[in-house]
Amino acid sequence: MASPYIDVFEPDILSNNGDGVRIPTSPHRHAVPSAPWPWVDTSDGPGGLLSSPPPVPELCDHVCCDGECWRGYPESCFPTWARDQVRKSKILKAIEDYNSDEGCRLYHVDVGNDGVFTTPTETIITEDSIQLAWEYFVENNHRPNLRVRVMFIENLSGPVLQMLGTKYVFNVQPLFWSSSLNWLPSRYQEDARPGEGDHIMICLTFLRSIRKEPKDYDLDASDQSVHSTRPATSETTIDTQGPLHLSSSGHVLVQDLLSVYLIRSTEDSTIISYHPNLPLPTTTARELHQRIRAVGWNTYWQKIFCTSSDPTFVLLTFFWHAIYAWDEALEDLGSHITWLEENIVDQNEMKMTTEVHVIRAHQLRFSPLLDDFRKAVKFIMNTPNPAIESRDISEREQTGAMLSRECESLLDEIKRLSTSWTIYDKRVENAMNLMVNSRNILDSKRFQKMSKGESPGTYPVSIAVL
Repeated sequence: MASPYIDVFEPDILSNNGDGVRIPTSPHRHAVPSAPWPWVDTSDGPGGLLSSPPPVPELCDHVCCDGECWRGYPESCFPTWARDQVRKSKILKAIEDYNSDEGCRLYHVDVGNDGVFTTPTETIITEDSIQLAWEYFVENNHRPNLRVRVMFIENLSGPVLQMLGTKYVFNVQPLFWSSSLNWLPSRYQEDARPGEGDHIMICLTFLRSIRKEPKDYDLDASDQSVHSTRPATSETTIDTQGPLHLSSSGHVLVQDLLSVYLIRSTEDSTIISYHPNLPLPTTTARELHQRIRAVGWNTYWQKIFCTSSDPTFVLLTFFWHAIYAWDEALEDLGSHITWLEENIVDQNEMKMTTEVHVIRAHQLRFSPLLDDFRKAVKFIMNTPNPAIESRDISEREQTGAMLSRECESLLDEIKRLSTSWTIYDKRVENAMNLMVNSRNILDSKRFQKMSKGESPGTYPVSIAVL
């Protein structure tokens, strides 16, 4: 059955959907799969807990349900997720409060059994094509000669969230959607079946530099804006959940989201890539789709895809997008720190003091992100694909060796980034000390002048930057 298609649409990455501009503050306790009370806090009291365990429903075969089984997700598939939990996790808002005027767009990349990448035309699901979309999902559950299909979701709608949640052999955990919607670093494996497959999820935030000079927006989160192209001043609010403007270059450092769900199986696998609907210049579905598609043209990776049938290697290429983004962000941050070191004495003292403290606050906020990145790669390394057990021993050994090699390569890059981050952190600390020492020397000269009964005046201070 054919899917409904439309022409390519270029989204406005700075559009405002009313959710504000700050990324959500992460309640990490709700990102752990083993946490026994998902989205029920101690302050909620016993009312948020069910009095008796509900029956666990059987998996739907999508034949006897008349195409209606997806409409009750997630409560229909996960009865322990009561409506209050679904609301608190923001899943309910994603289901009920979405932009129905603009259809949900799915970009695809298909990887065949021969390792060749193809790109079917993108699919758009509107309010008028919901039932057709469900039939399309069900009828394309098993696709011949296809190893893995990657779907990049733009403008996620409630029906698409529910359909994807109930479509597969094992229902997609609500934890994936709650972690994605709340930008919660999370990773877990679900439904591991030896010789058959499993479900794994990766959700992490990373740092990205916006290199184009954007419009003049205000950093104040209360104004529902994106970021500021104005230099920091004494009135600047330090908001580490918002973007960091580098006044020396006009570049802006923003937090970005990588949220991927991989269904690994012996037949054909599926990767779901979620992209947030926020008025921030995060990686769009179309942008990441183009980058992953280009991996199929790379000789190095093409050899890997031709050698191993493990879809985990396709997932690893998503991590490289975050590596590139981190590296570019650190390049711009390093250049800005150099500018601060060169101008910290000559520029307006209050302005520079505020600027350095803003950068320092963001450094403290961003620092754990690299550690989350490292944990995500290690998780993939230590969670081999159960479906590979059905292959012959030579392929299993070769796949295991290649997976370890590629994960080690990613870990080496993360270590390099961490080293650079540590150096920049020390340089900012040194710049802060330089400002204090400059002020102390200037004050000392003024006091000496005053002790002699002379006007303190103004004394230029020249200090070498180390």
